Amino acid sequence: MRILWRSCIISGFTLTASLLIVISIAFAAGHFASVIRFAQDRTLAPRDVPIYGNEVSRVAGAAFLVARRVGQSDVYADQTVRTIGGVIYQETARPAQRLSGSQIDLAYNPSLPDGSRLEVRIDGKTFKTKLFDWALVPISNFANSPNTAVVSLLARPQSPAERSFERTRALTGKAIFWIQVHPDLKNTLVGFNALLTDAMLLQGNPGSTRKFTESLTPKIVGWNASRLDDAKSLTASQGLSSLLSTRVWHTYIFNDLNSDYVFSTEGDTFVIKGALPTYHFFRFDDGALARPVPTLTNALRVRVESLGSKEEGLRILNQAVYDTSYNTAEWAAFFRYMKANHHPKWAAYLASLDRAANVLAVETPVAWQRR
Repeated sequence: MRILWRSCIISGFTLTASLLIVISIAFAAGHFASVIRFAQDRTLAPRDVPIYGNEVSRVAGAAFLVARRVGQSDVYADQTVRTIGGVIYQETARPAQRLSGSQIDLAYNPSLPDGSRLEVRIDGKTFKTKLFDWALVPISNFANSPNTAVVSLLARPQSPAERSFERTRALTGKAIFWIQVHPDLKNTLVGFNALLTDAMLLQGNPGSTRKFTESLTPKIVGWNASRLDDAKSLTASQGLSSLLSTRVWHTYIFNDLNSDYVFSTEGDTFVIKGALPTYHFFRFDDGALARPVPTLTNALRVRVESLGSKEEGLRILNQAVYDTSYNTAEWAAFFRYMKANHHPKWAAYLASLDRAANVLAVETPVAWQRR
């Protein structure tokens, strides 16, 4: 049986009560603004509907701390595939050879424009970065955690009310997938984006979810403020759907396994490069342990590169979703290097994030409905 899923700067709008629901929540490093909820134009992505906590009175699904998954044996383990799946970022970056032995320091500078406030200093010289506060702060908190799983759509209903909710929706042909989000990414745009990454290939067809970012208000600079190239995205969606329909698979994990991130500098800019994260496919044969489908995993890479380029990757399908996914994996890998190799400086950097104020906070759903 195929598993039918798989898995702040705000531009040009005025906040109104009709757009937002304000919720209070506590975070780790950084000071977040009141949590907002996206408004959705469901005509643009009619098959995908986020379900929020107040709709089902679900609270317990917030915490998602699992043992660290590192390396293929952990990521491909049957337990990981069956109980976590979803999105896992677990790599640690390394310096380019010419930076080996360099003194590296990080600082958050609130006087700089949003998107350039992270300063990376190497042997006393400061290099530019591009990472908005809405991404920088939660990614830093996530990397500081010993856990690597980002999000899962494999949670279970936790109360009679939730089971009733699920059964009622099933009677009208709607599948409910309960969500778990890493605590440091709950109610952040990074966490919300990870949900879209996981949901993108539901039923082997990204035709609905690829336009989800277009359906959302407000528009966030650095995320969905730029319009989707619909023609390009549609071509990619059709190509991927065609590929996925020709192979036997049941589920997948979006992961940065063996990305081999290397950080360096180009001119006055700090850069991180490595193989882009991708979907790893699995199948279950007659109740057997989860078995990877490397031919499909590799075929997806080849198809994506044929549709665009190796550097562009899945951005061709949705720039907002995959640019954020790639940035999350790359920066988390670099931050893990700093934590492991320059711990006093890493601790000082986290303390400097206390100067990050009014960081964008977006409510993450507790369930995902697919019609």
